[in-house]
Amino acid sequence: MRECLQILVAAAVLLAAYAGLLHVTGWHADYGEANTVSNEIKWQRYERHRDADLVFLGSSMGGRVPVEVLGRTGRRGVNLCLDGSGPALGAALLQEDGVWPALVLLEANTLSLPASQNDRTLRAHFRSFHNTLARSLPFCRAESRPVTVVFSRLKRRIDERRAGGQEPRSPTEAEVRRLLERAWESPPEPAAGPAAEAWVETVRRFRDHGSRVVLVMLPDGGRDRGADYALAHRLAAEGALFLDVKGAFPEDRFRYTDGLHLIRASGEAIAGLIAQGFEAHRGAQ
Repeated sequence: MRECLQILVAAAVLLAAYAGLLHVTGWHADYGEANTVSNEIKWQRYERHRDADLVFLGSSMGGRVPVEVLGRTGRRGVNLCLDGSGPALGAALLQEDGVWPALVLLEANTLSLPASQNDRTLRAHFRSFHNTLARSLPFCRAESRPVTVVFSRLKRRIDERRAGGQEPRSPTEAEVRRLLERAWESPPEPAAGPAAEAWVETVRRFRDHGSRVVLVMLPDGGRDRGADYALAHRLAAEGALFLDVKGAFPEDRFRYTDGLHLIRASGEAIAGLIAQGFEAHRGAQ
């Protein structure tokens, strides 16, 4: 019994010391060593910041767009772009929680992605006691695990090397104007059918609760997104702003880690375009 108490006391001391180290150094992970860990990081941040002004919903593609750059316009943001999923799951979870951010960004690239077993697994995991506990105890958070912190720092270095010295730059007025001109172009035939109607109801629900919805089509290495474009234009007809970064600029202007996911420098550049795009559009109205 005495040895058990000694072990418990030692464990408590080590946890307290590690929590203190995290507080002093500010160390945290942005990348997880597996999709489940990356999704835990995003969800637990959302749990702690449900009053965020801006929430970005999408897949792992949107996860490469740093929300702190999107929030440079004075908003506090949360990135809930989930690996292996899409914006539909994030939108459903926000509505279930009664969370209505002032600005909801939807990754348009995966609007047509159907619900999957992965979505059901994520939903059950996010509602678990472990994730609720992580809201209050820093050392229980995925972003604070020693292995994940080390992995994230190494991944950041690899990403920087892939950039080859490329530094993110602020978008020019001409680039922002080009993005908005693309948004105002005449759309093709918008989507119809049950999936489209479900998204229309979702967008209307956010709008009725005071949220502004912005759709963002991200560069993705030249993939065909015909179904997603049709859905995006249907939602634009409902009053959502559609920022088509993919269509407004050459795909090879941006750099990717694997032909699909952006390197951080390109993610930051796109985040700047998006942020200035929706602010300029609001100013023009």
